[in-house]
Amino acid sequence: MTLYRKYRPQKFSEMEGQTAIIQTLKNELSLGKIAHAYIFAGPRGIGKTTVARILAKAINCQNKKSARERRLGKVEPCNRCASCQEITSGRSLDLVEIDAASNRGINEIRALRENVRFAPQRDSFKVYIIDEAHMLTREAFNALLKTLEEPPPHTLFILATTEVHEVPETILSRCQRFDFKKLTVAEIEHRLTRILREEKRVLNPEILRLIAIKADGGERDAEGVLGQILSWPKKELKLRKVADFLGTVDWSLISDFVNMLASCDSAQAIRKVNETVANGQDLFNFTDELVDYLRRMMLAKVQPALLDHAGLSFSSAQKEELVARAQNFSLKSLAYLVRLFMAAKNSLDAALIPQLSLELAIIEYSEAMGKVAEAREKIQSPKLEEKEEKTSFPSLPEYQKPTMNLEQVVGKWNEVLKAVEPLNYSLCAFLKLCQPVAFRDGSLVLGFPRDFHKDMVSQARNKKTVEGVLDQILGGKWQIQCEKVELQQNNNLTKEALEVLGGEIVK
Repeated sequence: MTLYRKYRPQKFSEMEGQTAIIQTLKNELSLGKIAHAYIFAGPRGIGKTTVARILAKAINCQNKKSARERRLGKVEPCNRCASCQEITSGRSLDLVEIDAASNRGINEIRALRENVRFAPQRDSFKVYIIDEAHMLTREAFNALLKTLEEPPPHTLFILATTEVHEVPETILSRCQRFDFKKLTVAEIEHRLTRILREEKRVLNPEILRLIAIKADGGERDAEGVLGQILSWPKKELKLRKVADFLGTVDWSLISDFVNMLASCDSAQAIRKVNETVANGQDLFNFTDELVDYLRRMMLAKVQPALLDHAGLSFSSAQKEELVARAQNFSLKSLAYLVRLFMAAKNSLDAALIPQLSLELAIIEYSEAMGKVAEAREKIQSPKLEEKEEKTSFPSLPEYQKPTMNLEQVVGKWNEVLKAVEPLNYSLCAFLKLCQPVAFRDGSLVLGFPRDFHKDMVSQARNKKTVEGVLDQILGGKWQIQCEKVELQQNNNLTKEALEVLGGEIVK
């Protein structure tokens, strides 16, 4: 018997997750206010049919609790009476399970309508569980609708579906709806740990975590994988073996690799990629896991709370790691990394050398970050820059007010833009929309076609960045003024700038 069937929950208290749904059903049982029809919606393998069976047992249990006990919430099925045991073993005549995927026509539903007229064989309720209910035909739904509108008092319908949006509104409006959620990694780990305890087996907790993450919220899938792994010889129960079997990459491997990117250690990162290939691991899986990790870090950088609302599966320790690791990157660099490695993955098939795409991505990122660091250092260390500028621009006067004319500034403007871009991409886009137009009161006047663009560059932080770059490129100490002017021709209006800023070309 598979682990999923062997350890299928038989009581509400044995269910993992779905806490709000379980509590609501128990409240209804304790008050004796069971609905005549329910619809259980949600992904596969998370307990919809299991809860439906437990509910069927709870309302038909022959060892019914007293009214006082029910009011106290003691509504669990006893699992000892004939009714409970027959439902558990699948022999109950008063529990009818219909697979709508293979019994989806109007004839099957007409037969159901005929049968519901008859009273239960022994129990209080005759329970119909219709699995994959969304697979019923339109005609079958119409036939079922009449029964749901006027159900016999001794009948309970439970419709389970993974595609609730395909169920007609006329059916949904006549059912009490519960939306089942994917289980968290912690909930799946807890469930697997309980099974291991019953099986008297021990596994590396990292293996359980890997299984839980791979299951993507599906308890049934996790238990199925665990059953397969427990059949292996003990000597093969290693984390790497399990990761290879699941087609996944160990979280710690990705974490270490990202740490190398954070420190711009391109040599070590490239070495790690080649070790991955040498060990026979799939580069597609590696890159998939890497992009997923980087995406999680990006969300954590925007706001850690986003990790709880993005359909992601991870443990609390992994969440803490993501939030901490994200502090080593800027939001822009994380977005850049995601784009780089998504492009690298798309190039894997076409590459003559499989790892070449990843190696190029590593080098490109390290080079870009090196330029950013160099530019920041120059801006933040003007005294050091004095010495560098003497060799870079020997024809310019030493660190004093420059004597360049406007034509010379315009000739150097593209160099200014290139230096600003790695420091502030958006600022560079705004600067591409302007032109140096004059000198006034010892300042360089930059002309902009729109007030919005002018105001953005005029912000103190942005002005400081531009003036620092002008000091580097043109020599001396520079100040800028930003004004809106009517430009006859704006050669700096590039497609890239317009896409970023949503601007319009000024004629």
